[in-house]
Amino acid sequence: MKKHLFILSAAYSCLIFCCSCGQSAPSEEPTRLSVSTASNSAEVDVDLTQISDTVRFAELYNITLDPKSYEGKTIRMSGQFREFPYLEGGQTYYAVVVQDAGACCIQGLEVVLDEESTASYPENDSMVTVEGTLETYESGTIVYSRLRVNEFQINESGS
Repeated sequence: MKKHLFILSAAYSCLIFCCSCGQSAPSEEPTRLSVSTASNSAEVDVDLTQISDTVRFAELYNITLDPKSYEGKTIRMSGQFREFPYLEGGQTYYAVVVQDAGACCIQGLEVVLDEESTASYPENDSMVTVEGTLETYESGTIVYSRLRVNEFQINESGS
């Protein structure tokens, strides 16, 4: 319950922050973008690297809130790679997280390497860009989402 209250509070704060300017800004819509990579060309359904921090944070919130609507879509995002050890099961979860525009809150996606990938997870707190397919899984009655990726692109500039 506290988690849901926190998420709703964060969304409300983002809404207040977005509406407080008084001027309307041109909207940027993350539609299907064709992205060329060194290895191949792929269709990206949601490109979180091409939008403002506020919109990116809100879109990640939407993905977290309704993962079934994004299931099977290709998502590209940049952020800070983080490890989250789960002490009860001895398992470690990995995520790429971003801060909101006020730098008070973080939002992110769990990431897992594809079974056929030869890549390894980067160092904790590295700035990375990832591209992968969103999948959902259930634990008990809760639906979780994660991004299945083939590799991590390390961002040298820290962006």
